[in-house]
Amino acid sequence: MHVDKQGNLAVIAVLFYEGGVEYPAVAQLLANDAISHAGDEVIEESTVLNVRQLLPESFEYYAYDGSLTTPPATEGVRWLVLKSPLHLTRDQIAAIDHVYYSNNRPTQPLNARFVLTRR
Repeated sequence: MHVDKQGNLAVIAVLFYEGGVEYPAVAQLLANDAISHAGDEVIEESTVLNVRQLLPESFEYYAYDGSLTTPPATEGVRWLVLKSPLHLTRDQIAAIDHVYYSNNRPTQPLNARFVLTRR
């Protein structure tokens, strides 16, 4: 998520599917023992995260205006959903579910929103 100086919000979303190969960048995040309880927020200055390692090679995306998926569900958020999914193992998905419990809201109707694509 990004907030600019004017308070405009943008989110880059990456889809993950269950697959047989462990995704290394996610494994590195999950190996951090400090994140052990749902809702914990941890800042470790010694941990360096290269966000590029959590993105697919292709930056093709779908774009739409929506809202945040967590309270207060702020409207006016520019979403960029990358088209190329990545894969996580079943164990990685379970570990994420343990820490980040039900942090999304139900799918909303499209209503008058336009979904655009970028290649």
